Amino acid sequence: MIYIDIRKAGDYGIGTYVKNLVPLVLQHLSEFGLGGEIRLLANAWQDLSFVPGLFLIHVVEMKSAPFTFYEQLEFRQIIRSSDIFWATSLSHPLWHCNLLSTVHDLLQLDLPIPTVSSLMRRSIFWLYFKSLAVKSLAIVFNSHFTANRFSSHFPGCHAPSIVAHLGPGISAARSPSIDEKSDYFVMIGNNRPHKNIDFVLNQFCLMPEFASYTLKVIGFNNLEFNNFSPCSYGCNIVFLGYIGASDLVLQLQQAKALIFPSLYEGFGLPAIEAMSCGCPVVASSNSALPEVCGPSAFYFDPTSSSSLRSALRTCVDLDLKSYSEVVRASRLHASKFNWSDCAELTISFIRNTLHV
Repeated sequence: MIYIDIRKAGDYGIGTYVKNLVPLVLQHLSEFGLGGEIRLLANAWQDLSFVPGLFLIHVVEMKSAPFTFYEQLEFRQIIRSSDIFWATSLSHPLWHCNLLSTVHDLLQLDLPIPTVSSLMRRSIFWLYFKSLAVKSLAIVFNSHFTANRFSSHFPGCHAPSIVAHLGPGISAARSPSIDEKSDYFVMIGNNRPHKNIDFVLNQFCLMPEFASYTLKVIGFNNLEFNNFSPCSYGCNIVFLGYIGASDLVLQLQQAKALIFPSLYEGFGLPAIEAMSCGCPVVASSNSALPEVCGPSAFYFDPTSSSSLRSALRTCVDLDLKSYSEVVRASRLHASKFNWSDCAELTISFIRNTLHV
């Protein structure tokens, strides 16, 4: 029996991975003759419309929260020692030895404790990562950066592994013309400390050379949105909150650039999604972002206002021909990242691991 954990499908980053990759994997596992042996672990309230042929697949509803003692008890009631468990996120049965694992990042271990968690939470996450390192039959990483960080933390891990880059969750059907571009920048993300949104909000207001530009912030939930007032920054900042995929594509197509100031990314989906929409990216020069964004992005130190200013200045000072080339190069680079390639690598890896 193969259990695939899809409980994080409602999230943005891991959710995009689950909703785009798992259906492709399910299709191929069925081709291998394993269709009747597949179980999906889902939350009781979860929307499963993204799963093809759902009526043919057995769904097991989980009631407990991830990373809890009760979750481990529930796992024991469901999963036998001979079953395969695909941990599409970090949560998994700690006692189990037949694990297929996807590691998206090691944020909880790499960043300073006050930034991401308490000492106790870090200890819990270390336990889960260590379990993956010791018990995984095979590990899929989303970037070479994450694979290297995992090896650094757990040098004794000898599980076979691959790097399968993600594809964008959204993309534009066509490249925008320069005439469609407007004088605004976009930021996408939540208000978790490592996203570094505050840094750009505060620094943007101290850059009079960009007074003619608007900064649009996308992705805050209602509570986060209420905590930020454009007036408190004294400059042209607009908080759009969450918007639909079609609206997001339009915003990216018309933006001068995406500002992506994160202190840490295991991959960086918003950056590759922006590039796929013909939106140049001004990104942090750390973690997986140079690997994902490639040579077309404008990089800056996410702790330096002068570095941010310089990167933005470089972008906006381009003449029309040079800027058009950056837009074209961004879309071309983003086209190298797609779910078909990610699925092909992952499916072949799983097949070889399970010898089917």
